[in-house]
Amino acid sequence: MASHHGSEDSAGAKHRGLMRDLARQALLALLTLAGLALGALIVTTPLSLEHQLLFAAVTMVLLISFRQVHARWATIFLSLLALAISSRYIYWRTTETLGFTGVVGWIFGISLYLAELYAWLMLFFGFLHTIWPLARPIRPLHEPPEAWPTVDIFVPTYNESLAIVRDTVLGALSIDYPRTR
Repeated sequence: MASHHGSEDSAGAKHRGLMRDLARQALLALLTLAGLALGALIVTTPLSLEHQLLFAAVTMVLLISFRQVHARWATIFLSLLALAISSRYIYWRTTETLGFTGVVGWIFGISLYLAELYAWLMLFFGFLHTIWPLARPIRPLHEPPEAWPTVDIFVPTYNESLAIVRDTVLGALSIDYPRTR
């Protein structure tokens, strides 16, 4: 009988764990949807010059306040804030500035717009990489050190003082790799 109750307790614990995970995922989905709605509102709401300046000032205060916080949530918050600001610009650029006159104006205007759109996409993907970095395990090299590839470390400088390049050089010297390779 004891094993029967033990399996019921185990099944109940599994069920509670699954329900907790499901509730956590549902909450995350709701928060994500709310965040996307808020983001869309921030990006698409037209602001007067005074309100735009106020928005910029509040944003700058937030950016400066959070830059010394090294927690993951702060990185996510700052990335999303910067993405919202740049998205406001791209939205404005898309909806307000693409009326060109003449072929030359159209060619240069669209070229610049596409370059800005490309830069925004690279910013977006860079933030994705920052928010969700890949967790790659360190793989040990199994071959003898003589078979390892050679590695050259270049520290490009242009008349910088030792104080500027010191940490980089010390980091390069302290790598865990045979000096002869």
